Amino acid sequence: MYSFLKEDLKTIIKIFLIIIVTHALFFMAYSYCMSGDAFLALRNFYEIMYNVKL
Repeated sequence: MYSFLKEDLKTIIKIFLIIIVTHALFFMAYSYCMSGDAFLALRNFYEIMYNVKL
């Protein structure tokens, strides 16, 4: 009965995850170009976006 709602919810979650992954990859690539260190770029991404310190 509610199968269309499940499909819509799955589609929305997939789109949201694609946006997050694309944003993360872009930010990390930009940070890598600026700093030259991949791990520093990853740490900066999580610290700036989610306030999580690695």
